[in-house]
Amino acid sequence: MEAGQPSDDAPNAAGFSMSDLVGLPDDQRQLLNWMLRQGDVTLADVAQHLVQEVDGASRLLTELESKGYVQELDDDAQPRHYRTQRAQKPNRPRLASNLWRALDS
Repeated sequence: MEAGQPSDDAPNAAGFSMSDLVGLPDDQRQLLNWMLRQGDVTLADVAQHLVQEVDGASRLLTELESKGYVQELDDDAQPRHYRTQRAQKPNRPRLASNLWRALDS
Protein backbone atom coordinates (compact mmCIF):
# COMPACT_ATOMS: atom_id res chain seq x y z
CA MET A 1 0.00 0.00 0.00
CA GLU A 2 1.28 3.46 -0.85
CA ALA A 3 1.84 6.06 1.85
CA GLY A 4 -1.15 8.32 2.37
CA GLN A 5 -3.62 5.80 0.97
CA PRO A 6 -6.58 4.55 3.03
CA SER A 7 -6.32 0.95 4.17
CA ASP A 8 -8.49 -1.70 2.52
CA ASP A 9 -10.00 -2.90 5.79
CA ALA A 10 -12.39 0.04 6.17
CA PRO A 11 -15.70 -0.95 7.77
CA ASN A 12 -17.64 0.84 5.01
CA ALA A 13 -15.66 1.36 1.84
CA ALA A 14 -18.61 3.21 0.30
CA GLY A 15 -18.07 6.36 2.38
CA PHE A 16 -20.78 8.98 2.70
CA SER A 17 -22.85 11.02 0.32
CA MET A 18 -23.80 14.60 0.99
CA SER A 19 -27.35 13.46 1.74
CA ASP A 20 -25.97 11.22 4.52
CA LEU A 21 -24.80 14.34 6.35
CA VAL A 22 -28.38 15.42 7.02
CA GLY A 23 -29.05 12.48 9.34
CA LEU A 24 -25.89 12.89 11.42
CA PRO A 25 -25.74 14.50 14.85
CA ASP A 26 -24.67 18.16 14.66
CA ASP A 27 -21.14 17.57 15.97
CA GLN A 28 -20.43 14.83 13.42
CA ARG A 29 -21.97 16.77 10.53
CA GLN A 30 -20.06 19.94 11.38
CA LEU A 31 -16.78 18.04 11.71
CA LEU A 32 -17.23 16.30 8.35
CA ASN A 33 -18.09 19.60 6.66
CA TRP A 34 -14.94 21.17 8.11
CA MET A 35 -12.78 18.17 7.17
CA LEU A 36 -14.07 18.27 3.59
CA ARG A 37 -12.73 21.81 3.30
CA GLN A 38 -9.43 21.08 5.05
CA GLY A 39 -8.31 17.86 3.39
CA ASP A 40 -6.05 15.70 5.54
CA VAL A 41 -6.10 16.67 9.23
CA THR A 42 -4.41 15.52 12.41
CA LEU A 43 -6.07 14.66 15.70
CA ALA A 44 -4.64 17.89 17.13
CA ASP A 45 -6.21 19.85 14.25
CA VAL A 46 -9.60 18.30 15.01
CA ALA A 47 -9.29 18.95 18.75
CA GLN A 48 -8.36 22.57 18.10
CA HIS A 49 -11.24 23.04 15.66
CA LEU A 50 -13.73 21.50 18.09
CA VAL A 51 -12.24 23.35 21.08
CA GLN A 52 -12.09 20.01 22.87
CA GLU A 53 -9.53 17.84 24.55
CA VAL A 54 -7.78 15.31 22.32
CA ASP A 55 -9.75 12.44 23.95
CA GLY A 56 -13.10 13.96 22.91
CA ALA A 57 -11.89 14.60 19.38
CA SER A 58 -10.55 11.05 19.18
CA ARG A 59 -13.92 9.60 20.25
CA LEU A 60 -15.70 11.63 17.55
CA LEU A 61 -13.23 10.52 14.87
CA THR A 62 -13.63 6.90 16.01
CA GLU A 63 -17.43 7.16 15.65
CA LEU A 64 -17.05 8.53 12.13
CA GLU A 65 -14.43 5.90 11.30
CA SER A 66 -16.78 3.11 12.40
CA LYS A 67 -19.36 4.45 9.92
CA GLY A 68 -16.75 4.51 7.16
CA TYR A 69 -16.99 8.31 6.83
CA VAL A 70 -13.45 9.06 8.03
CA GLN A 71 -10.31 7.05 7.48
CA GLU A 72 -7.05 7.15 9.35
CA LEU A 73 -4.36 7.25 6.69
CA ASP A 74 -2.06 4.27 6.74
CA ASP A 75 1.29 5.94 6.38
CA ASP A 76 4.34 6.47 8.51
CA ALA A 77 3.61 10.14 9.14
CA GLN A 78 3.57 11.27 12.72
CA PRO A 79 1.22 12.57 13.88
CA ARG A 80 -1.40 10.38 12.20
CA HIS A 81 -3.62 11.99 9.58
CA TYR A 82 -7.33 11.55 8.86
CA ARG A 83 -9.33 12.05 5.68
CA THR A 84 -13.02 12.00 4.83
CA GLN A 85 -14.30 9.12 2.72
CA ARG A 86 -16.86 10.31 0.19
CA ALA A 87 -19.05 7.79 -1.63
CA GLN A 88 -18.28 7.24 -5.29
CA LYS A 89 -20.74 8.97 -7.57
CA PRO A 90 -22.48 6.60 -9.96
CA ASN A 91 -21.34 6.82 -13.57
CA ARG A 92 -23.61 9.25 -15.34
CA PRO A 93 -23.48 10.26 -18.95
CA ARG A 94 -21.80 13.59 -19.33
CA LEU A 95 -24.54 16.02 -20.23
CA ALA A 96 -22.09 18.63 -21.47
CA SER A 97 -20.45 16.33 -24.03
CA ASN A 98 -23.83 14.97 -25.15
CA LEU A 99 -25.16 18.49 -25.48
CA TRP A 100 -22.19 19.65 -27.56
CA ARG A 101 -22.47 16.56 -29.76
CA ALA A 102 -26.18 17.28 -30.36
CA LEU A 103 -25.45 20.93 -31.16
CA ASP A 104 -22.71 19.96 -33.60
CA SER A 105 -25.08 17.68 -35.55
